[in-house]
Amino acid sequence: MCDPDYCAHTEDFNKKPDATSNLRTAGGHVHIGMEPSDMDSVILFVKVFDLFLTVPSILLDKDDRRREMYGKAGAFRFQPWGFECRSLSNFWLKSDESIGWVYDQIVKMFDFVNNSKHIGVDFNRIREAINTSNRDECEVICKEYNIL
Repeated sequence: MCDPDYCAHTEDFNKKPDATSNLRTAGGHVHIGMEPSDMDSVILFVKVFDLFLTVPSILLDKDDRRREMYGKAGAFRFQPWGFECRSLSNFWLKSDESIGWVYDQIVKMFDFVNNSKHIGVDFNRIREAINTSNRDECEVICKEYNIL
């Protein structure tokens, strides 16, 4: 059985999905190593991960069904080396170009936090756009932060 994951936005365990349906999904979890990997730093980086990767993934990955069970905003596991973001499906593993895009977005994510650009970001708005698969709002957010 898998370890439970957490939500960076609520700072609580995520509810276990109902696995009684015949819906099967595949995740494209991203493992990120960093020091220090204290809980406050990890929570901030997971929220910014949502901005730089999960929000645009709503536009790039047309599979909304997976989010019924997995892939909600802020889903992560704390790891000894850093953290594991669990919001993305495996859509990005299909090509070298999309794998490179994920890498580039992570570099931008670290730059964003290290230069304190995250101050004032409405993470509740981002969480809502992701959890409702609101493509219109995700597009606005991407334009606002020059993400895609």
